[in-house]
Amino acid sequence: MKLYLKTFITLISFTILLSCSKPETIQNTDSVQKIISLAPSITETLFLLGAEENIIGVSEYSNFPEEARSIQIVSSITDLNLELILRLKPNTAFILPSQTKFQEQLIEMGIKCHITDQRSVEKIITSVRLIGKELQLDKRGKIVSDSLSMILNNVRATESQNKDILVSIGRDFSSEISSIYSTGKGTFLDNIITLLGYKNALDSNIPYPKISAETIIRLDPDIIIDLLPLTDLEDIIQAKGSWNSLSSLSALKNKKIYLFTSDYTTIPGPRIFKFIQELSDTLKNM
Repeated sequence: MKLYLKTFITLISFTILLSCSKPETIQNTDSVQKIISLAPSITETLFLLGAEENIIGVSEYSNFPEEARSIQIVSSITDLNLELILRLKPNTAFILPSQTKFQEQLIEMGIKCHITDQRSVEKIITSVRLIGKELQLDKRGKIVSDSLSMILNNVRATESQNKDILVSIGRDFSSEISSIYSTGKGTFLDNIITLLGYKNALDSNIPYPKISAETIIRLDPDIIIDLLPLTDLEDIIQAKGSWNSLSSLSALKNKKIYLFTSDYTTIPGPRIFKFIQELSDTLKNM
């Protein structure tokens, strides 16, 4: 069993169950499964299910687990490397609902496509089961999806907190905040906020809008969740301090601005459940 699988399942309390079960292998009566994954979240899911030996191509930014970095990159966010895909000869592709252009191209090349919807936490759980079923890793898929469901059941709010949260998922990294990218209604991050009993401060139907400092001040959220993938301590200190430029914010005055620096906070794959637990713990202890 791979290190990534052991580490993650330990987190969600299923190490013993998995280590005692007989590992499944992908079976395909027609040919060996040769998989390309066109999103980082899907790549992580495939690894967690134990299908890594069958992955021959991944999308840009598929950086986790570490082994994924050595797999051929066959797509960017907007384009496929058709020449490379032809050389690799995959027979299976897992894609996002937004990648219909990719789907048409891949079907023309004789590649079977599976649309993987991970736009909410419940759909992420369902996607694990569906991918497991497609790859004949049903047992592993059920164990993992049940584990993720357990996390949700443990953190799901039973009553409203009567507070709103503004999420920053990206911004210019400087000493002052002039604008941020946030999350609107219907996204998996909006889903997480609601799951924990809070309200999204941004009432927008645009999934990931860019909003100005003036809009942030007008919204004046109770809590701000700042998601920035940082590792350097000086950068982290600067990132926290940049909110001081919006001195009128209630969240700033009340010390309710929380910075999360792990890269998985904006990737709707299995590790998002680790972030859900971390965010839940933070909000409970504030």
